[in-house]
Amino acid sequence: MHREVPPELNHECTSWMVFHDLTVNHTNILHKNRDSNVRGIGVLTNRTPGSRKWVGLGNISEHLATMGMNEKGLAVVVNSGEPCIDNNPKNEWTTPRILMRILDNYDRAADALSCLQDMLKNDQYSHGSSGSIFLFMDLNEGYIAECSAHFCSPARFDHGYCYRANIWHNPDMSRYSVNTPKGHLSSCIREMQVYSMLNHALAVRGETIACSDIWELSRNTSMPDSENKTGVCNTRTNSTSTLEIDREYPDTLSTMFATLGPPRHTMYLPIPICVTDDRPDAMSKQPVWSDAAFERLETQGLDSSTESWVCLERAMLLAYRQAQAEVRAKMRQGRRDDAVAILNAAAKNAWAAMP
Repeated sequence: MHREVPPELNHECTSWMVFHDLTVNHTNILHKNRDSNVRGIGVLTNRTPGSRKWVGLGNISEHLATMGMNEKGLAVVVNSGEPCIDNNPKNEWTTPRILMRILDNYDRAADALSCLQDMLKNDQYSHGSSGSIFLFMDLNEGYIAECSAHFCSPARFDHGYCYRANIWHNPDMSRYSVNTPKGHLSSCIREMQVYSMLNHALAVRGETIACSDIWELSRNTSMPDSENKTGVCNTRTNSTSTLEIDREYPDTLSTMFATLGPPRHTMYLPIPICVTDDRPDAMSKQPVWSDAAFERLETQGLDSSTESWVCLERAMLLAYRQAQAEVRAKMRQGRRDDAVAILNAAAKNAWAAMP
């Protein structure tokens, strides 16, 4: 049985994981480009008493994260999956709430997957007329879990890179899909952009991938020689995050690099997992920086130059990496308080560069 799929469900988010065997500084990285009409984007942190500390990105007004990482080195993002026949009526367990519950309570990707599977069995899932794709990553491994309301098909990864847009790759999910050709091809093109640009980075950099490569990919607006010109970055891309998991000191050195708003119209900002509570209001209480980025998108257009943002990021990342090296030395000496102060100061210097 075929049914018409609303246009907004044909295209929602592109995410990928890059493991430590391919990254410049041997971290694990989970990245998400979020596509949504939602605005008011900001940095969120845990609010549940006694929970694990986490930082994430999402809607300030509703405090709903769609991507994030916790102090144990567990990173989670969620994409929309394919329109499907196995759905739940609306309930409280939307995908952002599931994501935040996992960040609150779990340390490992395998445990996060088990939590998701248990919630599906207990009807604790709601995502309208589409399924979902959860990506879990920790210090050593990652899972991509494709799911409908009651069925979950996971795949495990621990090296190289992997990716998903909004189509299911696992064959046992096909029986639930009612996707359209347009929806399928849109995801195929964006996934091809991901592996094409990551492969190019590997060839140019000598078999490693850096944050700058990921950020360039996150701003890619089209696929050459394609009839479908929708890019990883498009007019509905409202935010991005590069969740970098430090495998030695995940509770201190892990960092979320995020754009608060459309990535071609703002800069990546570092938010360390050990971030203090005195973040700028423009970042976490009122979406001032997010609103400014959306205004630039509207006045300058999608394909405006990103050169000024890239220059700011280059300087930011150099200073931040130097601070991380100093922090690592302090941590190895058992001086965590000094280390946290250094990293927070480096982050605040980067935030101060926001125009």
